Amino acid sequence: MSESEERIEGFPGIFSSLERFKKEFPNTSEGRRRLSRRLRDYLLRRRSEDVLKGILPAIHHHEERVQFLPEDQGTYQQIEKNFGAWLQSEFERTGRYPLLNHVFPWLLMMVQFTSGYRGSRFDPANPKVGAADRIIQEADARGEKVLVFTRFVEVEEAMRARYTGEGFHHQVSYMDGATPVARRPRIIDQFQTDPEMKVFITTYGTGSEAINLTAANIVILYDLD
Repeated sequence: MSESEERIEGFPGIFSSLERFKKEFPNTSEGRRRLSRRLRDYLLRRRSEDVLKGILPAIHHHEERVQFLPEDQGTYQQIEKNFGAWLQSEFERTGRYPLLNHVFPWLLMMVQFTSGYRGSRFDPANPKVGAADRIIQEADARGEKVLVFTRFVEVEEAMRARYTGEGFHHQVSYMDGATPVARRPRIIDQFQTDPEMKVFITTYGTGSEAINLTAANIVILYDLD
């Protein structure tokens, strides 16, 4: 913010003093509405829906739910059972439940298990993997590009191997925390401009840091918390 945005004194002729400001615009809903009306002609504020109206297509959200395979259901329930037993044993040992940093690895294990990632690859029979396959294949048939977010570098690597391998043969861009900063603009530009580069896979932490990936028509949030 500039000084004129931070200080009342930056609006000469609007507010004569701090005392008058507090009196005229108390910290109430009505006071805030009154202040908004007073400042409307002095502040330049454009909302994205005003600027981009008619330029960008509407955004459609779709949540796709898939069921565990029977064998995966049993494994997941065993992980949950082990987690509960560990919590109880820690409480009995210390008199309190563990801190979040000790619980977090268990939670990550459960989230990663639901991704269909097994060892160093995807389980092609996993319904979640199948759903991602279908979305990407359908988008490719329409000539559209897909941006995929995942929480795990291991899942990103498995996706990259899957979609560049036999049966898919897509050209795939990827970027994670290990990608050198100097290489990132070139990777992004290639996805934005190369019509053959159909899939961009990245992690939430890396791909959400103010980068331009508007060439993608579809965004897949592969694993959610």
